[in-house]
Amino acid sequence: MRSNSSITSYGASLYRDIRKAFGVSDDAFLASLGIKQVIGGLLLGDMRNVAERVSEGRSGSLFYYSHDGKFMVKTVSREEGDAMRSMLPAYYEYVKENPNTLLMRILGQFDLVHEGIRYHLVVLANVFNTSLPIHERFDLKGSTFKRTV
Repeated sequence: MRSNSSITSYGASLYRDIRKAFGVSDDAFLASLGIKQVIGGLLLGDMRNVAERVSEGRSGSLFYYSHDGKFMVKTVSREEGDAMRSMLPAYYEYVKENPNTLLMRILGQFDLVHEGIRYHLVVLANVFNTSLPIHERFDLKGSTFKRTV
C-alpha cells in the first residue's frame, strides 16, 4: 500500500546544531520524538507514544508531547512557520553565543502533508520537564484584552 504522506524538515543542519548547543543528542531526540514514534502515531491515530492536548488558547493550535515528556510538537499557522524560518539564522547565532538562554528552545520545524492536508509543526523543549519542583504555573500572553484573573 502506497502512503500519500510526506514530511519536510526545514533548517535541518541548523536545528541539529541548536539541539547540540542545548545538550540534546540526535539519538535522544529521535528516541523521544522520532518519526516512527510521533509522526507515525499522528498518521495512524495511535497515540500511545504521544499525548495530545488541545490548546485552550484562541489560536486553535494542537500540542503533542513525547512519551517521555521532554519535547512538545506544536501546530502553527503557515505564516508563523514562515516567520520562524526567516528568523532561524539569527536564532541559531544567538543560541550558539548563549546556550543557557531562557528563550524558548525551538528544536526543529517540519511540514507534514497527509491526505492532502498540510500541517506546519515545530518541536520545542518542554520547560516543565525538570527535576526541580514546580510550585506555580502561569499562562503568559501578550495581551490582557478580555482576560481576567
